[in-house]
Amino acid sequence: MKNTKASKVTKDDLFEDLGFTKEEALGLKRRADCATEIVRIVRENDYSQKDLSKILDLTQSRISDLLNAKVSKFSLETLLDYLELLGAAPEIKTTVKHPKKITPKISLVAVRGR
Repeated sequence: MKNTKASKVTKDDLFEDLGFTKEEALGLKRRADCATEIVRIVRENDYSQKDLSKILDLTQSRISDLLNAKVSKFSLETLLDYLELLGAAPEIKTTVKHPKKITPKISLVAVRGR
């Protein structure tokens, strides 16, 4: 019987824990947030892959990549476009994490409806 031990998370970010640089992790997190929202919209509207193919003008294999959250295959801009095509109104919101440091935090918010 194998002795499996849970890995210890050493940072606050899963992608950094997986070995990505801070910049790569941030980009992947933003794209993952968009993909998660896309999947939520798809489920909420009971879209089939055929429906999505028509709405997003994508092949079945690209739809599969999207629904399986293979976010590295899509740019952030493309995912934002898909959200718009699905009826969301994505917004980019910036906030300053530490008032004394000028390091804005950018998060993506998908707003339903228009």
